[in-house]
This record gives sequence, C-alpha cells and structure tokens, in this order.
Amino acid sequence: METFRQFLAFPMYASSVWLVWVLSQQAGPQGVFLATMGMVGIAFAIWLLGKRSGQGVKGAVIFVLTALVLAVVFISLFHIGTQKSQTTDIGVTELGEAWSQDRLDELLKGDDPVFVEMTASWCITCKVNHKVALDIPQTKRLFAEKGVQYLVGDWTSYDERITVFLERYGRSGVPLYVFYGARAKNTGKRSEPVVLPQILTPSIVEGVISN
Repeated sequence: METFRQFLAFPMYASSVWLVWVLSQQAGPQGVFLATMGMVGIAFAIWLLGKRSGQGVKGAVIFVLTALVLAVVFISLFHIGTQKSQTTDIGVTELGEAWSQDRLDELLKGDDPVFVEMTASWCITCKVNHKVALDIPQTKRLFAEKGVQYLVGDWTSYDERITVFLERYGRSGVPLYVFYGARAKNTGKRSEPVVLPQILTPSIVEGVISN
C-alpha cells in the first residue's frame, strides 16, 4: 500500500504539468514563471514549517518567514489571475477562420453553409473531438465539397461574446458545435441551426453536413 500511495503521486504530477500548460495558454510565459515560482515558494514554506520546533524565538522567526513566503505566493497567483491572455491561437484555426459574431453574421447573409466550433485549450473533450472528427481528411474533404465555411471560437481565457453565443444555444461551457445549413434556392431561407452532440464522431459530422 505504501508503494501504491507513492505511485499515485505521479498522476498528480502529470495533472500539475497539464495545468501549467493550460496556464501558458492563458497568461503566457510570465504567468508560467510566476506559477512555478509559487510552487517553489509553497515547497519552501512547507520546509520551513517542518523546521519549526518549540515556541521560542526560532519558532517565531520561522513562522514569520513562512507567512511572508505564502503571502508572496498568493499575491503572485492573484497577479496571474488578473493577467489578460497573450495567446489566442489554439492551433485549430488552420481549417477555417477565427470566430466573431460580425464574421458569422456576414457569412449567414450569404448562401454557403457555416460550421461553428467553440472550444478551449483546457477542454479535453474539445481536443479529442477536433482530432478524431474534424481535423481529419474525411471531414476536410466533406467541408470542401459542400462549400462549408468554418469558424472557430477560442474560449480559453473567457470571452464575453462567446459566452453570449453559448448561452444562446443553452450551453454554459464548451464544446459547442453549431451547423447552419445552406440557404435554400427555392425559398431563399436557411433551415434552423443544428446543435451537434458534445461528443463527436466522423459519422455524426457527415450526417449533419450531408442532410
């Protein structure tokens, strides 16, 4: 059991690495630097607490030093939280354009079908969906054949405009996939937009696009 307990620390380490990577998407190199220094500060504070023994002057000094270290850590973390993201490219816009409500409205005035993907760097489901159902030759070919205009919205660091879009379709978070069919030639109107499932497969995408 002791070995198993120690083994379980490694998934926690991996989670920490992933969270730091997510932070790099939101706050850039400065945020990562402050976060890692915060980790060092917390480790140092724990070490100081471990050294504290008795209630004498030595214990008081160590207590004050620990409090100062933790204060610096929390101030740094607060600073990270107030930083505006320096990164907006999440590596998925190569299939289309970055989403904006103005651009979507402009495309909807035309005749082509439009596919909107709302995603975020920290969203595991989003990334899996994109990799297995969207960023594949089959789907790319289908989009090209049907003339689908493709927009990607990045909610990594929270965007009020994207939040409004999500709420419009009854969602409080990502992923969200919405397909606007082509304008009908006989009526000049579009059908109601289709909200795809949060778990995508190539067949689901193909079924919605082809109908």
